[in-house]
Amino acid sequence: METQIVRFAPAKLNLHLAVGPLEQNGLHSIQSLFVTASLVDVLAITLSPSESFSIAVTGLEAYCLPGEDTITKAALTYQTYRPLPIALHVHCTKRIPVQAGLGGGSSDGAAILLFLQELAGENKLGDEELLTAAKHVGSDLPFFVSGAKAAIVEGTGEVVVPLPCVSYPALVVKPVNLNISTKNAYGSLDRIMDRPLQWADRGDIASAFKDSIPNWHKTFYNDFEQTLSDLPFYRELRKLTARFDGYQGLSGSGPSWFFIAESDQKVDVLAQMIDDRFGSHVAIYRLRVCS
Repeated sequence: METQIVRFAPAKLNLHLAVGPLEQNGLHSIQSLFVTASLVDVLAITLSPSESFSIAVTGLEAYCLPGEDTITKAALTYQTYRPLPIALHVHCTKRIPVQAGLGGGSSDGAAILLFLQELAGENKLGDEELLTAAKHVGSDLPFFVSGAKAAIVEGTGEVVVPLPCVSYPALVVKPVNLNISTKNAYGSLDRIMDRPLQWADRGDIASAFKDSIPNWHKTFYNDFEQTLSDLPFYRELRKLTARFDGYQGLSGSGPSWFFIAESDQKVDVLAQMIDDRFGSHVAIYRLRVCS
């Protein structure tokens, strides 16, 4: 007998993102402040009993080859820990743009890990095992499986320190014809960045997050903004956004730009200004963070 379930996978924004130098293992350590956003992918899951595990994913054909999506990778990773005799069909309705710095693929994978945790019942993974499984799939997954709406994330994603947060209105602007590979973005950053690794104190990040939004820029920044600072689009977007009290920045490695304010009116007015200026060259998303 088939069972149908729907799960939602939220986007994330990086309010702060400091990147360490390339390490011998080929990875970069980070210190970041993640928050969830109300823009979501929708996963329609059909579950059937089976003698062995299988998974088929649809809806992502335009973005990746079959079997290379994070949903499949996450499900197969879970099976190495807790084999489940089920057949899954997952249809993903993408609302979070891909290669946009919003964590959509990672969130999709995390949603499946959490779903399989539910199915495993008393045999589910312990917290540390789940964290290890999530990290094996991707560096952003530990945040999404943590259930936190805001968290300081460190290391290569495995350190997640939840923070209390307040929901605020926000705006995300994605250039339509610009997608950024995270791997390529890190390569670009390695070529231009030359500074010692200096993490902020976690307490300072937590305190700044409690402060009024227009003051966030005193503590928060994103190292990846250096890789895009020469593009006229971002210079003009920053100039438009600077007219309003709030906080603006790049999410992840880009190219999505966000603005967060304490009032919906500011976000609405700015959204109209950006639409008037850039029109069909951008996709504009109105949402809330920590929702």
